[in-house]
Formats: sequence, structure tokens, C-alpha cells
Amino acid sequence: MRKLGGHTHRVNAVALNADASVAFSAGYDTTVRCWDLRSHMREPIQTLMQAADSVSSVQVHAHKLVTGSVDGCVRVYDLRMGVLATHTVGPPVSSAVVSRDGNCVLVCTLDDHARLLDLASGELLATYGAPG
Repeated sequence: MRKLGGHTHRVNAVALNADASVAFSAGYDTTVRCWDLRSHMREPIQTLMQAADSVSSVQVHAHKLVTGSVDGCVRVYDLRMGVLATHTVGPPVSSAVVSRDGNCVLVCTLDDHARLLDLASGELLATYGAPG
């Protein structure tokens, strides 16, 4: 077991890529850090700093990294192409989960709603929750 340092505040979520060679940690410090688990480095191989507030969730799906943040955005990082797509949801995001087919992301927000978005375009497909 080894400890990976780097976040300046608590870690909210973690994920592994398919072969468990890279770990991703999402932090209260507004960053996502990428860790090479095969090396003996104690520093992240990359730090993603696009969020304006705490990053609450992180998930790897194929070659995409999907994060949700308290700044009200879902970010989709295409790890192969080096491209970022930001989808503004509005209310703070507590969780974001990609569908099995990779076409949609279900986003839970702190306004007691869940929203289904098209992963590629960010288009709102459905909203679930209490009316009002």
C-alpha cells in the first residue's frame, strides 16, 4: 500500500481506468489528479484544474473521464484526443454516472433532481424529481 499525496483538501471521489493502471481522484480543492499506479512516483502525472468549485464525482468510461462539480458543471475529458467538453447543469452536481452504452450521463444535483444528459452534446433529455 502507498499513499498518494497532492490534494490540498479532502478527496471526494476516486476511479480507476479499465486496466487499473491509472487512478483518478476528485478533490475539494477543485482539482482532478491522475496517478500512474505502475510507477513509483508520488506525484500525479496530470492535474486537471478546470473546475471552479469542489469536484464531487469522477468516472472513467472507455477513453473518457467524466466529472461532476459543485460549480454546476459536468466535464467530459476525452483522454485520447485531449479535448474537454463542459456541460452546464446549473445547480451543484453531487454525482454523475455514465450509462453503459456511453451515450448518456445521469447527473444528481443538490436541488433534489436528477437530470439525464446526452454525453456528447450536453442536451437535457429528461429531468426527474419532485415538481416545483
